[in-house]
Amino acid sequence: MNNRAVIVGLVLLSLVGLLYFINRDGNKYKWNRTYRLGENEPYDLSIFYETIKTEYGGQFDEIKDNESLTDNTKDINPGNADIYMFVGRNCYLTADEAAVLKDHVFEGGTAFISAAGMPEALLDAFPLLKNSETEVNDYDSFPVVFRHKQANPSRVVFYHYNRLIPESRGWLTFQSFTKPEETDFSPGSEDPTGLAIVSANSQKGPDFICIYHGSGKLFLHANPVMFGNVYQTLPYGRAYLSNVLRHLPGNRVVFDRGAGFPKKDAVTSENSNMLDFIKGEPALWYAWQLLLVSVVLFLVFAGRRKQRGIPVIEPPANHTMAFVDAIGRFYKNEKQNALVYQREWNQFVSFLQQQFRFRLKSLNEEELKKLSDKTGVSIKTIEHVVSVHEKYRHHESLSAAELTETNKAIGRFYEEYRKNYGKSGNTKRTAKSA
Repeated sequence: MNNRAVIVGLVLLSLVGLLYFINRDGNKYKWNRTYRLGENEPYDLSIFYETIKTEYGGQFDEIKDNESLTDNTKDINPGNADIYMFVGRNCYLTADEAAVLKDHVFEGGTAFISAAGMPEALLDAFPLLKNSETEVNDYDSFPVVFRHKQANPSRVVFYHYNRLIPESRGWLTFQSFTKPEETDFSPGSEDPTGLAIVSANSQKGPDFICIYHGSGKLFLHANPVMFGNVYQTLPYGRAYLSNVLRHLPGNRVVFDRGAGFPKKDAVTSENSNMLDFIKGEPALWYAWQLLLVSVVLFLVFAGRRKQRGIPVIEPPANHTMAFVDAIGRFYKNEKQNALVYQREWNQFVSFLQQQFRFRLKSLNEEELKKLSDKTGVSIKTIEHVVSVHEKYRHHESLSAAELTETNKAIGRFYEEYRKNYGKSGNTKRTAKSA
């Protein structure tokens, strides 16, 4: 075993040890905002979910993970004032699902959505929400105040909890409806065709709003984290949930689990990226860190270029003048004189690049003077080559006499070059003897 393998092994062992200590009993919980319904991490929603099921008892129904709202329209009864409910990180609804939900509200039903990312299709369906925006407020604590007539005027302060692992403390507020100082309202100020503020942060604006549509109501709640397990185990968290439920008229709840999964033609308003998603899942976050360490180790120990023998390239089998003659006869028989000249000109340009590292960027007087200085060919000869090129370069066909003229012009250049610097093809320019 070489030293490199030993070093890699020690680094990997250290990484495994670090992960072990991070996950010891002192930090056995995952403090990421995961919003899962069936698990018991601090920011999951299992206590909230079970509370809703218990609260409504036999009047609780749900749309499964692999189902959609359009497949369950018969399960929602606006006449009975059923409550459509979704609580999670992001709510994904298609345009058809948003239309079903809008009709449900118009006919007297209730909809309650608590999500960090609201469904764009639903926001587009309500004129008051088309320009809605949310703002992230990164604070350790976030007080909200209820002023709605259906809730006892109360103030609840939510605190951010985390253990060792840095986690976003973002609290969301709606920014496009009213100024922060206007977020509180008194009983009787409801507009049956508009919007009401249910609760708000006095400095940053509303986080819980109600849209009146037809005979029903649509409630939008921006902070699903407030229903997390860590808060529902505390008296103020349970009191907050009770105050929220007091706003929801209806005898029956239809809880939508399927809207929490991304689907085709359904997007949300949350401004997040792939890294945010990875950080939200502990297993993916640790795997990402392990990947980064592995890449660094590869670059340090295995990323250097390995020395290899230079292969010998065999010369082409057909490299005799007979091959050149055959090609020449072919072009002559086909009367492709313009193509012959184009090949000859390209070879001339390639010769200048290989012998003198000179590129004909333009054909002005300054460039031609530089070419004359580098090659030792008179400026008169070079100007003649260029003038012939300008004369025939756009011709689609050339006569034998015209082809001879172009050949003589370029040939004169090579003749002067060989006369001054030796045989054509010499890669080094030699100085003329004094």
